[in-house]
Amino acid sequence: MMHRVLAAFLMAALLVLPVSAQDEKSYSADRFDVDVTVQPGGSLAVTEQVDFRFEGGPFSYVFREIPTDHTDGIRILSAGADGASWPEGTGPGQVEIEGGDPIRITWHLPPTTNKVQSFNLSYEALGVVRQGEEADILDWQALPESYEYTIAGSTTTFTYPPTADLIGTPQLLESKGDIITNDNQVQITAGDLGPDEPLIMRLNFASGSLITTPPAWQAQQQAADDLAWVWIGLAGLIFIGGLGGLFLAARPYKRETKRPESVSYSPPSDLSPALAGIISGNDTSVSWNHALATVFDFAGRGYLEIEELGNRKWYQGEDFLVSLLSKPNDLLPHEQALFELLFHNKSGELQTSVTGNQIGDLVTSARWGTYEEVVKDELITADLLSPKREEAVMRFLVAGGLLLFLSAALLVGALLLMNQFGLWTFLVAGAFAALGIMAFLTGGSISIRTTAGEQVAQNWEPFRRYMDQASKGKERIANPELFERYLPYAMSFGVAEGWAKYNEKAGWHEAPGYFRALDMDDGATSIVPFIGVIVATSNSGGAAAAGAGAAAAGAAGGGASGAG
Repeated sequence: MMHRVLAAFLMAALLVLPVSAQDEKSYSADRFDVDVTVQPGGSLAVTEQVDFRFEGGPFSYVFREIPTDHTDGIRILSAGADGASWPEGTGPGQVEIEGGDPIRITWHLPPTTNKVQSFNLSYEALGVVRQGEEADILDWQALPESYEYTIAGSTTTFTYPPTADLIGTPQLLESKGDIITNDNQVQITAGDLGPDEPLIMRLNFASGSLITTPPAWQAQQQAADDLAWVWIGLAGLIFIGGLGGLFLAARPYKRETKRPESVSYSPPSDLSPALAGIISGNDTSVSWNHALATVFDFAGRGYLEIEELGNRKWYQGEDFLVSLLSKPNDLLPHEQALFELLFHNKSGELQTSVTGNQIGDLVTSARWGTYEEVVKDELITADLLSPKREEAVMRFLVAGGLLLFLSAALLVGALLLMNQFGLWTFLVAGAFAALGIMAFLTGGSISIRTTAGEQVAQNWEPFRRYMDQASKGKERIANPELFERYLPYAMSFGVAEGWAKYNEKAGWHEAPGYFRALDMDDGATSIVPFIGVIVATSNSGGAAAAGAGAAAAGAAGGGASGAG
């Protein structure tokens, strides 16, 4: 049986190898020569000839892209191969010309393999020479800016009218090569060019010896620059005026509050762990950690039991089972809402247990939103959060969104006006975008806590700082027996994993009595598997909750070239 399988494999390999070898292909340019004739008035007559060496194949096309930047336009005169002009079309032996900027010329080939073929292109680049302060300047990129093949040799020849007075030394702005200057002619030779090595040349002529007026693109650019102060001023007025408006609108909601720098080793009041974490947090939003804090608080009060689960698949993480021991009757509104979320199904029927993965799924459900509303309503009823301040935050966020939308619309307009007014029009769009970002930042900086809520947050700050520092090992843990009592607060503050680990280091090795590990014996349960459950609880719903929320400058020519 084995020899039959081996024979089949060898047969398949023999069938595949010739095809693979035939599909391998590469190409390079033996020559890339360019003749540039500078015409009176500043236009260029350009002829390019590229000798491509095709190895393997087959090849079906060659292309050249020519940008029209810093020109008054490109006019294609002819394109072909081996000295012959090809007709326009999309079939083999035809050339296709399309696009505006860049202009793309595609030579469509019959299947071509292992061949050296010469391709030629002639075109006119209008209005290339520009007026400088002391010279008529020609910047031209003779070779493409983007190409993936090597060029063995290249000669670029610039021929200019006898009436044009070349001043100074011709400059090779980019790439390498030797420059030879003769009567009304400049020649650059280069070899062994790698991919994407352009050749950019600058020739300076005496002012007025080639052009007497600037080309249209330069005149338009100068006119746009002359109006730059208008766009700068308009963008400045928009930004400064808008910034002032944001400042005045936010002023009634600003508070100068300073959190205490001290630490406290005990909670300042009997506020529930979830509400303490929310009101003392930076953004006062309801998170997964706050719900878990209530779960651990329930367990500590004897309502729940947490059990480590086994028999997991290889692709599953830690999981646990939360079982209801007794139905509580003395719950606060947010606690009752969480109890119903965990232990009542969509039909309202009581269920006595739920896994960590199932709890994580609840975070992305519509029922989680109901829980959040109950928590917020309880804080509002207790005069800790202000609906009016929350509405103000929403107004700033909506304003920020509208300003960013307006900036996007203005960006489209700036693109349409760019040729006429240059890049200055983008300043107005940028001003509105900056205001939109400032509106978001302003809204985010407004606390929705009431004055009483700010005082409660200040009261809880020392204890919150202690829990944070202790979870990092930067604050001593005076009594490890407080581990279980403070665990709901650690969960609400987002430091439960560190709190458990550093309590273990401080000498507390026993898990809470409500926890059942897989390897539990007659003795006390180790804290180590309990830490694993804490990590699992943080991960099982944390991600779900997050998901439920929120070349040389100015040179004409260049472009691209290639084959395939």
